[in-house]
Amino acid sequence: ICFCTLLGLHERMWLVIAAVATCSWIQTFPVSELGVMDMVQNITDFAVGGRVMYIASLTEGVITADLSDPSKPRLGEQYNNFTEGRMAHAIATGDEVVCVAAGKRLLILDNDLGYLGELPTVNSTQVAVTGRTAFVMDCIRGLNCSVSMVDLSAPATPVITASVPSPSPRSVKATQDMLIIADILSGLTMYNITSTGLVEFSSFGGNTLSFALQSDGQTLFVGTTKAFVAADVRQGTSIEYARAAADDVVSMYILGTVV
Repeated sequence: ICFCTLLGLHERMWLVIAAVATCSWIQTFPVSELGVMDMVQNITDFAVGGRVMYIASLTEGVITADLSDPSKPRLGEQYNNFTEGRMAHAIATGDEVVCVAAGKRLLILDNDLGYLGELPTVNSTQVAVTGRTAFVMDCIRGLNCSVSMVDLSAPATPVITASVPSPSPRSVKATQDMLIIADILSGLTMYNITSTGLVEFSSFGGNTLSFALQSDGQTLFVGTTKAFVAADVRQGTSIEYARAAADDVVSMYILGTVV
């Protein structure tokens, strides 16, 4: 597992690479530290593809790190052609592409951080990628927010193929055939990804704070201000099968069969 930790007053982030030993419900679990990388500052997001980590930084752009030996992570390529209003806020990897939500543009790079193309945006701050399709969250000061589906088949000329409104989006995730948007105001909404666009098939009302999708794409866990919910989301349906009262479930992560 990899995670960021914030130290000090100057927003210096450390990337910690750790191995999970055991885990149990509502208990702490030990980890054995494999390595620490403190060479990159102001980290906003990261994505891992195989043994390569792609790091987004507000001040240093996008940097790769080789995790072949986690105890000695090595920095690799860097892309830092950013101007004012175009900083790296979020990053995601797909089929031979790396997408960066960079404020006024969605930046598209190859796996070696070579420039492929870009899509103008108003203020993109989140991105998810599956295959050669990106989903970018775009809004300005909480107004006129939307999540757009972008075809990356020709990265030099990305094309928006569908867009859905979201009043106050918090995060976005995508699988091969499903898009999930968590919105603080309208809750969590799920869409089937089709050849013609996005088709809504289910939603959870209320103030959604967090969610996690099992790796098999069959079970979705949703955290709200009042409850923790589990639902079966196979085959374009959503069937809630468990709910527990809980206050402000702000974060969750799936480790095997434990959430």
